[in-house]
Amino acid sequence: MPIILENISYTYMPKSHMEQVALSNISLTVNEGEFLGIIGHTGSGKSTLLQHMNGLMQPSSGRVTVDGLDLSLRKARIEARSRVGLVFQYPEYQLFEETVYKDVAFGPRNLGVAESEIQERVEEALTLVGLAPELFVEKSPFDLSGGEKRRAALAGIFAMRPSYLLLDEPMAGLDPSGRRAVIALLQTLRAKTGCAIVMISHFMDDIAKCADRIAVLRKGTLEMADTPERVFSNPEALLKMGLDLPQAAKLSLELQKRGMPVPNGIYKEEDIKRYLVEALS
Repeated sequence: MPIILENISYTYMPKSHMEQVALSNISLTVNEGEFLGIIGHTGSGKSTLLQHMNGLMQPSSGRVTVDGLDLSLRKARIEARSRVGLVFQYPEYQLFEETVYKDVAFGPRNLGVAESEIQERVEEALTLVGLAPELFVEKSPFDLSGGEKRRAALAGIFAMRPSYLLLDEPMAGLDPSGRRAVIALLQTLRAKTGCAIVMISHFMDDIAKCADRIAVLRKGTLEMADTPERVFSNPEALLKMGLDLPQAAKLSLELQKRGMPVPNGIYKEEDIKRYLVEALS
């Protein structure tokens, strides 16, 4: 079953002079196994929306369910959090235990997983993220490299075996090679576990490469929720919202302005290369 958001709205500090509407009447479904990208300008409500998906925040109005569990109920929220993993920006800052083993084991232990199973989960999760258990379990997480810390933090989420993984700007602060490594890791994790992934990012090429669908937020409202082809086929609308475009879409738009009959909807590097080879041959 999916994550379903039904007509949710959220207001910060209601009935005060600081009142601010963050989300307004949003309905959205996250399907099992899909990769949903979320984009929007700064302050559009992306992070607020993400935190509603595992019950960390409760809507001012509307309803959120995870696999049929109504997150307005405390018991349901506790159960849902075992199914929905949430990773904030700079996940390495979520590390706090004295060893990698204890850090990765924290989540399952907090969920009441039997000690006899925790070791299996820790080793499985570390292997999934590319950290050999025999080399890392006894290390302090604070002695790891930046990339290893990020992987260890993700291992802590995957040790809980979530059905859904929510990521808030997971590539923040990374150079292009670091972003490629994280994307490759997410694709591997999705292929091996079948989990759904919801990712906020302002790197449009990363969204274009991974997403099955894209949700576009603007001033707390859901402007679009569609395939990448359809979302990026209207670049002018995205630019008016203050959003960037994938590099291939930028090049396509520029070529169109110069009179080349580039079809709308090109947003991947391989597609613009193929078009140019055919057009110039």
